Amino acid sequence: MKRSAVVNLFCYGVTLCVMLGAASATIRREYDLLREGSEGRPYPSTIYFVLPLPKKSAAENMLPGATGADFSQVYTSARSLRQGHSAYLTPRGRTTDIFGRPAGYPPLMNWVYIPITQYRYDIALLLHTAFWAAALVLMSGWFLTRMGLKRHWLALTALMGSLYCVTPIGYTHIERGQFDVMVATATVLAMMCVVLPRNHFILATIAGLMGALKWTAVSYLGCFAALGFLVSENRRRFTFMLIPIMMAVGTFSFWQGVMEYWPTIQKYEIDAEPGGVTFEWFLPRPVVKAIPVLLTLIVSGLIWWRGRSPLERRQLLLAVAAPFSISLMCVAICFGTLSYEYHTVAMLGVTPGFVVWLERAPIVRDRMRLAAAIGFTLFMPYAFRVFGFGDLWTPESMTLLYGTLAAYMLGVCTVIILRASPALVSADGRWQPSTTAAA
Repeated sequence: MKRSAVVNLFCYGVTLCVMLGAASATIRREYDLLREGSEGRPYPSTIYFVLPLPKKSAAENMLPGATGADFSQVYTSARSLRQGHSAYLTPRGRTTDIFGRPAGYPPLMNWVYIPITQYRYDIALLLHTAFWAAALVLMSGWFLTRMGLKRHWLALTALMGSLYCVTPIGYTHIERGQFDVMVATATVLAMMCVVLPRNHFILATIAGLMGALKWTAVSYLGCFAALGFLVSENRRRFTFMLIPIMMAVGTFSFWQGVMEYWPTIQKYEIDAEPGGVTFEWFLPRPVVKAIPVLLTLIVSGLIWWRGRSPLERRQLLLAVAAPFSISLMCVAICFGTLSYEYHTVAMLGVTPGFVVWLERAPIVRDRMRLAAAIGFTLFMPYAFRVFGFGDLWTPESMTLLYGTLAAYMLGVCTVIILRASPALVSADGRWQPSTTAAA
């Protein structure tokens, strides 16, 4: 099966599942209308509940009834900073959040969003939603173009658009005004640091700063950068070091804000009970926090065992970058104690790298590409709760689905590394283009 055909299988296969789910949901509503005189629940709809701004938000020059409850936290915090106050507490010592919750985002996020507070709330919410969606699509297109794969941009955009706009998970993410498309964009940048030739310090810097904007990205970006650092030659290591360095700089440069943000971490992580898609349904918290590190150490150890030179390790890294990225993202989404399912939208960030891997990865036989594509294609409709694909699953069942894909993609990485030829480079040090000894 040609590699381009495998890419089409993945992109159009997922898109077709989403469209069939939407069509099936419409037919089901019409059936209920004819049989019971009831229109039923519209599709897609939020998997939780619509949370509009309360009436008291009018006093804050916001729009009562508008949604984007999570975006409103950043909006009110950034506006408070613009007025010269704390992002987390009002002058009276109350939380700046309109719902009375502890303000829920790191300091850098609030500073970055100050310019958007000059606009009315509903306009700012629309700008936020449109900007990050466009950023993800455009960054993905640039990545594919740099790799000579621009022909797949339309198919990839169809996949992303259908999952984000026509599924319950995407709908919930939009309704809450969440920021996981930002995490997805940072994921694309991190993958570009691995795949593109030469060092890309600017991309690594931006990816690290974006990790400081939303801390749910830290476990993914930190471990992904750690793998690149552990198996790369010295000149490329600095690129991967930049990602965690910039996350730290973007966080601890606002030390006072970090201290004020600490009660939020306590409420939603340290003192929280397991909720959503989290491995803490099944494992002790310390074990869950160690899983991303363990996953990284396993793959880096395998690469060092099989790679006898920097060039060999570089090629092995390229060979497993995408399946490792998918496995790590599954683990990162289930990393938190309280992890709402709209974080699934961050999975969109691994799809551009996966398309590049399907077409360009060295020493990977076509059957391994096909196996990975089939597994990921089957996963996505269930993870996004497409109608007819796990739409009634419990959070515990969904967590097991993530764990299954993480283990599956780790298995793909293991097979690729263990079955790679021990003679990865020719006598003159150049990479062998032949795939006869591929995994």
